[in-house]
Amino acid sequence: MKNTVIKGTVQSGLQLFSRRMTEHPQVFEAAFGCTPYLGTINVRVDRPITIQPCRTIPDPGDNGQVFLIEKCSINGIAAFRIRPSVIANPAAGGHGDKILEISSCTKIPGITPGVEVTINFFRELP
Repeated sequence: MKNTVIKGTVQSGLQLFSRRMTEHPQVFEAAFGCTPYLGTINVRVDRPITIQPCRTIPDPGDNGQVFLIEKCSINGIAAFRIRPSVIANPAAGGHGDKILEISSCTKIPGITPGVEVTINFFRELP
């Protein structure tokens, strides 16, 4: 299987995942297999990237939504893309597919708004 590497720019977020991860750590620990670093890194990319989830977990703060999770890496560090998805309208939820929400069990150094990062997906993108 071919990997795909893309570049994107870090954007400021609303801290919604930090709150969910603080209030419901067991949900994210079970999904990731480790304790995630609080929050997500929002990365704006130049084209929509449709998620190919390896698992789906319920959103502990909204029973009308689930989180789709895909393994990836950011700047060479193991990570997960989290894509909120509204159950009644799967294309809706979160920032869409041009701002990727990335989480890791490790603090990613040097992450500030405007910084360019590299994301590796363990699949070929269309």
